[in-house]
Amino acid sequence: MIPPPPYRHFLSFIAVLTSCASFLSASEITWQPTFDLTSANQINTDGTFVAALNAVSDGNSQTVTVGGEDILFSADDIAPANTGTSNYFTGSGGDTGNSELNTVLNSHSYGGGGWSFQLTGLTGGTEYQIQLIGAGDTRGCCSARNQRAGDGESPENVSGDFSRSGVGSVIGTFTAASSTQTISLLDGINNGQDPGISAYILRSTAAPTPRAPTDIALSNSDLAPNSASETLIGTLLTSDPNSSDTHTYTFVDTGSFPDNNLFTIANGDELRAGTTLGGFGATYSIRLRTTDNDNLTYDETFPLNVEAAMAPTALSFPANTLLVGTPVGTDVANIITEDPNSADSHSYQLVAGAGDLDNGLFSISGSTLKIANPIPGIGSSVTFRVRTTDLSGLSLEQSFSLTVVGSSLRINEFLANPNASSLKDEDGETSDWVELYNPAGGSVSLSGWYLTDDPTHLTKWQFPDVSFGGSSYLLVFASGKNRRPTDGSELHTNFSLSGNGEYLALVSPEGFTVVSEFGTPTTDYPSQQGGTSYGFFGDPLEIGFLLNPTPAGSNDTGNGVSGFVADTDFGVSRGVFGSPFALTITTATANASIRYTTDGSWPSETTGTIYTSPISVNRTMAVKAIAYRSGYVSTNIDTHTYIIPSTVLDQTSATTQSLYGLPSSWDGQTPYYGMDGNSNANPATHPTMGDDLITVPSISIAIDSDDMFGSSGIYSNPNSSGVSWERKTSLELVDPDDPTGESNFQQNCAIRIQGGAFRSFGLTRKKSFRVLFKSEYGSSNQPTNGPGTLKFPLFGKEPGVAQEFQTLIFRMESNDGWQWSGAGSQPQYARDEFGRRTSLALGQPAPHGRYLHVYINGVYWGLYNVVERPDSSFAESYVDGAVREEWEGQNSGNPINSSTNLSNWNSLLSAVNNITGTAAQRDAAFLEACGFNADGSRNLAFPVWCDPSNNADYFITNWYGGNSDWPNKNYYGGIDSLARRNGYKYFMWDSEWSLFLRSNTNYNRITNYSGIAAANDSLQDSPEFRLRFGDRVHRAFFNNGPLTPAAALARYEEVTADHRSILNPEAARWGDQHGGNRSLSDWQGEYNRIVSDWFPDRPDLFLGSLRSAGLYPDLAAPTYSQHGGSFVSGAGPSMIVSTTVDKIYYLYGDGDVDPTDYEHSLDPRLVGGGINPAATLVTLGGGGGGGPITTRYIESGDVWSYLDDGSNQGTAWRAVGFNDSLWETGASQLGYGDNDEATEVDFIDADPRTSGVQKNATTYFRATVDITDPSVFENFTLNYTYDDGIVIYVNGNRVDAQNLSVDPAFDEYAGTTSDENDPDFITLTTTAFVAGTNTIAVEIHQASGSSSDISFDLDLTGNPPGGGSTHSSDPLALTEAGWLFSRSYNSTTGAWSALNTAFFAPDTVPADDSNLVISEINYHPGEPSTPEELAVSTDRDDFEFIELMNIGNQTIDLSDVRFSLGITFNFADNTLIAPGGRLVVVKNKAAFDARYPGLAASIQIATDVLGNDFFSGRLSNDGEHLILLDANDLGIHSFIFDDDLPWPYADGSAFTLVLKSPGTPIPDHGLAESWVGSNNANGAPGSAAETGFIGDSFADDDGDGFSALMEYALGSDDVLSGDANEKINITSSSFTVNEEIDDYFVISYERNLYAQNAVTLIPQLSYNLVAWNSDTEIVFLSETDNLDGTATVSYRSATPMSDQVQAFFRLLATQQ
Repeated sequence: MIPPPPYRHFLSFIAVLTSCASFLSASEITWQPTFDLTSANQINTDGTFVAALNAVSDGNSQTVTVGGEDILFSADDIAPANTGTSNYFTGSGGDTGNSELNTVLNSHSYGGGGWSFQLTGLTGGTEYQIQLIGAGDTRGCCSARNQRAGDGESPENVSGDFSRSGVGSVIGTFTAASSTQTISLLDGINNGQDPGISAYILRSTAAPTPRAPTDIALSNSDLAPNSASETLIGTLLTSDPNSSDTHTYTFVDTGSFPDNNLFTIANGDELRAGTTLGGFGATYSIRLRTTDNDNLTYDETFPLNVEAAMAPTALSFPANTLLVGTPVGTDVANIITEDPNSADSHSYQLVAGAGDLDNGLFSISGSTLKIANPIPGIGSSVTFRVRTTDLSGLSLEQSFSLTVVGSSLRINEFLANPNASSLKDEDGETSDWVELYNPAGGSVSLSGWYLTDDPTHLTKWQFPDVSFGGSSYLLVFASGKNRRPTDGSELHTNFSLSGNGEYLALVSPEGFTVVSEFGTPTTDYPSQQGGTSYGFFGDPLEIGFLLNPTPAGSNDTGNGVSGFVADTDFGVSRGVFGSPFALTITTATANASIRYTTDGSWPSETTGTIYTSPISVNRTMAVKAIAYRSGYVSTNIDTHTYIIPSTVLDQTSATTQSLYGLPSSWDGQTPYYGMDGNSNANPATHPTMGDDLITVPSISIAIDSDDMFGSSGIYSNPNSSGVSWERKTSLELVDPDDPTGESNFQQNCAIRIQGGAFRSFGLTRKKSFRVLFKSEYGSSNQPTNGPGTLKFPLFGKEPGVAQEFQTLIFRMESNDGWQWSGAGSQPQYARDEFGRRTSLALGQPAPHGRYLHVYINGVYWGLYNVVERPDSSFAESYVDGAVREEWEGQNSGNPINSSTNLSNWNSLLSAVNNITGTAAQRDAAFLEACGFNADGSRNLAFPVWCDPSNNADYFITNWYGGNSDWPNKNYYGGIDSLARRNGYKYFMWDSEWSLFLRSNTNYNRITNYSGIAAANDSLQDSPEFRLRFGDRVHRAFFNNGPLTPAAALARYEEVTADHRSILNPEAARWGDQHGGNRSLSDWQGEYNRIVSDWFPDRPDLFLGSLRSAGLYPDLAAPTYSQHGGSFVSGAGPSMIVSTTVDKIYYLYGDGDVDPTDYEHSLDPRLVGGGINPAATLVTLGGGGGGGPITTRYIESGDVWSYLDDGSNQGTAWRAVGFNDSLWETGASQLGYGDNDEATEVDFIDADPRTSGVQKNATTYFRATVDITDPSVFENFTLNYTYDDGIVIYVNGNRVDAQNLSVDPAFDEYAGTTSDENDPDFITLTTTAFVAGTNTIAVEIHQASGSSSDISFDLDLTGNPPGGGSTHSSDPLALTEAGWLFSRSYNSTTGAWSALNTAFFAPDTVPADDSNLVISEINYHPGEPSTPEELAVSTDRDDFEFIELMNIGNQTIDLSDVRFSLGITFNFADNTLIAPGGRLVVVKNKAAFDARYPGLAASIQIATDVLGNDFFSGRLSNDGEHLILLDANDLGIHSFIFDDDLPWPYADGSAFTLVLKSPGTPIPDHGLAESWVGSNNANGAPGSAAETGFIGDSFADDDGDGFSALMEYALGSDDVLSGDANEKINITSSSFTVNEEIDDYFVISYERNLYAQNAVTLIPQLSYNLVAWNSDTEIVFLSETDNLDGTATVSYRSATPMSDQVQAFFRLLATQQ
């Protein structure tokens, strides 16, 4: 046999690939809950039988009779191997009660590690149901094994576990996409091994009910003028509830629509012209019918229009010069018309009108302007006026001007606004320059010629004796350096050029003939663009800008432009609008045109709609616009998005295509559009959905539709990734709460599809995106026309939050949203965000996120979680010392960014693999991996591979949430690749499978060491690591830590704060994607379960798992009777511990003495387990006879107040102070209908209008309990019974609920019937209670109005630390603020508890507006001058500071105090200022230290919550608005200071603003008179600044008769005699007063501006030296700043000199 040629092998290979592609396009299967098949009756018989198969190798088929149906199970090898028959099922006693079925179950197929098989012979579009029956293996080896079923399309879409014995079974439904369907068998989650099945049954379900089409869309309705027969008009698309239907199109009602005869339908769905159509303005109306497979129809009318005739919009002429002597008959240039009717043609004529002065010099032939008569001489300007007329007779006129230029020596080009890349002169400076050109053939001598920039001084700079040849160039630098060499060196003029425009001329040697000029004596040359030159270019010769300067070189035609078009001005900025409006777009450039688009495409000079009149913004749309003019540089493309919520609600699949222009196919994939498919979230009937669209801001993606949905579009090819699959887009943030638009942004960037499995359309039509802020995109580096970063506070302005981004992820919430059918009703759109925020709460870097609505080309695309990507740029923002280019990052085992390998990750694994040997050896290896010696001291020679605190917090967060889709995947991490590294950083990411989604409260993956957990297998062998891990656990789960139930609940409520609103539009858009019509009610049910069951129950269960794994000590840590805060000096907390603990050691102090070592210096335990010699051993058994015992505060039988009248009590009844004295009372148990109640409550008929009794939904209960000191307990247990729904409040705060929404209305029924007297409990932290009286309020809700009974009982128990009896220490006697570190210690075993820490401060109160002032401001410091200052910074702003002062009599705590405006600074927790003390906030600590050497050691410098010792932002030199907020976000101070009078002189003078009287009453910081300038340059940070006059005010050391105070006020010197006299001048002057001119007495004097608000100078006048007047007899004239620290002030007499022959002036100086 002759082998086939090679190409046939190639074709065969392609066929295999095609088959593979079909395989990957398998349908998504919806799996029902799994169950154990114990009876033949559990074989599903719904639908039509298709096939059944029994896993038998070389065996016979088996018929099984079920429900009267004979099912033939064909024998077949299902698995790729391991198919066999034996008594696998019956051999160990298995029995279904059906011997035939037992025979089927006695054989099975299985495969190790997972396998799959294919169903064949299916009919595409048909719905099927498959039942898989487990392997039926009851043998001891296999009976506990589990498997899961999948669809071969997505690893995410799998069933739950079903067992290999029992027999386990699962049913799945799907709609066949083709003739085949893949079924996968996977390892189970619990004891998954060798998945296998015995049989399957395949059935088809009932066909869908025929339904008529609902809409027809036509892709285009705009016709070209005079379209020829068979011209394609557009394609037709039908919307049909039966998505598998095909459709035919016909014309109908031709009698009423005669235009039907002018068109045809071709190729099934193409509307084409049937004859030649009309010209501009023609209109047509046709009516079409679509008919589906069931002969059901839908008709629709379509108007078709030929564009209206529109007048030309612009004329352009490419020349603006004429060469002198140009012969008659010469062509000058062609005239060009711009016309919205692109098919139009035009004629031209010279016409009379403005600018027609020189029409007679020209003629027009066709479109060419020609010379008709001789032109005037050099320098002349000639004008002509021309008219263009189109085919419709519409016309436009415009005038043009031409300058006559010489054909000999000229200034050819000049640069007047150089930039850093411009030509440098011999000094290395980028000076201005002038280029001369000699177009003649011979050499020209410039000796005696001139260059000038002054038309009144034509001989300003003279050339030396230099020459240059014909057709060559000479360059002269206009630098002002005045160099005139004759040896060929650089020439430099004595002037430089103005970039703002001036005059420039070349003058002949006689000194008055201008040979070449730019500008005229009365008109400047144009303002110059940076780095762009100006001069001659082109043929015909033009004058304009040269985009790429060519000094001493020829000016290419393509390099020159006439000017730059001014940017487009949108009359209305982007935003949210309630109704349509007209949008104007303008440009300030005359005769420029504007083109725009509303479909996302990019307008250009030739594409897009020409703007001729305001645009009707009648739907949500993104408008892009460009302004251009022939011969000019066009503008960039501006984009503004306008969101009209009502139009979003109207979006359907048809209108998305017909109005918004999105395609009818995503390159062969059926699109998914519209807001109208979900009956449970219908915008037409939903009461709030319009408002829900503006609850949060929106992101608008405006992109060319083909780039998104075309054949090479990223959305059409979601499985394609990498740089070649990114496209250019406009990205906008539109904030409905910001009508000014200042908090919005627009930026061009690149966009890709993001994700893994959910890229597949088989899982979801909604996709995640990644946007990249880069100047170039794609593999060919095309420009985005956007900067390389986004500089915008997208996630707020809190300290430490990045303000600049290179990339962002738009997460669609793949698993935790309605994108995945496998999630059922569980999606929360919150789990991943909760995980990341938990990591942040634990103090670790994690991506910030927020929820935003997203639009694509105006079409609502859904709700997205927009988050940072934890890559190298993220690391640079959040990891100390990290450099983006040197960061080795990974995403699920793959290097990212510039990383090419994971060598440092592998080095970490190698380092921790050394953790072997004895406990001491394991600890030494662990510490070395962290960069420490065995004793915990830092060893700089050891690379730092491990950061144990980051590791602990990361794994705590994932394990607590029960993340089951991890750690083998879905992770990010990284480390600096250089030696300065500070340990591997784990970043929280993709924790959607948590909080009950594929998880449960007992979930435990602590010993799963795959993927990102690879290092933990070794790390957990180190006792030091385990204890550090336990310390981090204690910090998280105790003392109001981030994972205590209340804190976790609060964080989850923060994450979901807007979800009850923002999920409504998401439900309308995507909630029906997989059927089920998901809505907010689904979300609410799962939310209630998480809140009620996860947050209360998970901590104790998780802590138990950690204890079992050795990651949390069994020995209970001490608790404090007061956990931190203020106390009376000399008092302090007691330490309480279980009586099983015999020792507690503690240390108290300011902080860590040596932060570089492993252990904290206050830790009572040393590295290795020894006792810190500085630690104090607590004496237990004190504290007044021991700690608390288990105490029952409420028990069954206690008396409750209750209200059973069905009334609406709102929320006030829950509050502590509510008066329930009129309620009835009774002992528990309370209720009715069970006959076991101690007190029977009543009910009313809540709806007497209906038959029967509709019992009221809600009954209210209240009780109070006194607890002397809740803090002595570890926690409280609240047990309760209820029927049917319950919500419990403690002191007004909701603590638990069952079967009810978060804030149920009084008439809300539980909807779920609980078991009678259903019990439950919750563990409450001590912070839920207060010392003294506490209020418990409960509402019980019936399941329905017909429910027969309700029940309620409750008990409350205080649990001592350790769960039993306790003992405690005597209270500590603390007098100084500090940290208390303590551990319990077992002296027998040497074991230590976790570390407990708290900060205490004696006699401390929170900072507020009664005790804190801003005492000094250095807002415009003096220039740095000393070598020490200059070595740090040359920027004077770096020396700014603000000083705060405590004016109270108690220490104040600035925790949570922050500057929110002017500067940004959040004070670190436990920042204290003693009474009378001062705290300085600096801009740059190094600069501050250089200016105030040694001062930092003696004053208090503030640090922020991140540990930074500098503030963000800069104080404005022109004055500033400062806002300082307290811990409750209430204003402490909000004021504006200024640099103008009457504010003190401190701007740029090196002097500071000082609060004059920092005390009580607190001066108004916003009044200028509250401030005074410092006497000394640079002020006095940290101490009282010297201000005002100092010394003996009456002294006169220079004997000139002026007191020292007076000289200070005048600005003269009391040791320099006579200088004060020069400061005062008395004279007379004429003034017009009341329309009469007269002479008046005048006094002028200088005043010291530095004395502002310290000394007041008041002029007084007297006519007799007895009566002195400063009010009515003196009139202020002026005050002028002398710019030397003084101002000249002038007054005149009120009475003219004609009425008073003499007058006397004096000055009164008053010290303030």
